[in-house]
Amino acid sequence: MIQHEREPRILITRMSAFGDCILTLPMACALRERFPNALIVWAVEPLSLPTMNLHSCIDETIPVPKRWLKSPRAVRTLRRRLRALQLDIVIDPQSLTKSASLAWISGAKRRIGFAAPRGREMAPWLNTELVTADVRHLVDASLRLLRPIGIRAPEVRFDVPVDPAGLEVSQQFLKE
Repeated sequence: MIQHEREPRILITRMSAFGDCILTLPMACALRERFPNALIVWAVEPLSLPTMNLHSCIDETIPVPKRWLKSPRAVRTLRRRLRALQLDIVIDPQSLTKSASLAWISGAKRRIGFAAPRGREMAPWLNTELVTADVRHLVDASLRLLRPIGIRAPEVRFDVPVDPAGLEVSQQFLKE
């Protein structure tokens, strides 16, 4: 586990849809650029976990099982793990009930998510700061969520990590 002296302590709750996770990576890059000493944690479902684990701007990942909200044991386990991180800010680019609920149980005082209509289900009620996404593209909309913490026009970088084992398999495939 990462030391808690790093500040601020930030959680990103983009849990599902591998492509959406990739399109949210510029948020992690912008946070690292603005807060080089921050603890940046990403809560993610198993499919995207390996990629997020390799990203240079992400210090720690929290695996979130599918349908976690329907399991009291999973809720307790996640709550305990998130509360131990003593998070300052949660940024909720997914802005659905499952991601906003995770933000809420984290205990973070600042929970930034989308206002309706991009913020759906219970998310607008669970997040403490709502941002109107006045742009269509997911990358641009996600970066709008950083405005309340002083990040206005960040450079869009993905820094998609490359798994060395996967690269080797791909290169071998191309040779054949």
